[in-house]
Amino acid sequence: MFAHSKEKEAMNNEERGGNKGYRNVRAVLHIGMGGIYLLFGTIIIMYRNFGSIDLSDAMAYSVGGLMILYGGFRLYRGLADMREMRRERKNRL
Repeated sequence: MFAHSKEKEAMNNEERGGNKGYRNVRAVLHIGMGGIYLLFGTIIIMYRNFGSIDLSDAMAYSVGGLMILYGGFRLYRGLADMREMRRERKNRL
């Protein structure tokens, strides 16, 4: 019975937005990792190798393109989280 109330409290905390510091760190992490994925995707397309493995043109464009798409998604998520936090802060004032 006690564990159930703790689970319910934790779920309500996440629904309310969770810890503000954690949300800020997560948004910055999304932006940073998005930049890294974009960088690695570009490097793979330009140099056509993945570590010590030489890739064919089709494989380099496929892997690099997917990394660039995922990096763009991570950047979008980070910026959207920051925009939402800014909107919430503005509504509180």
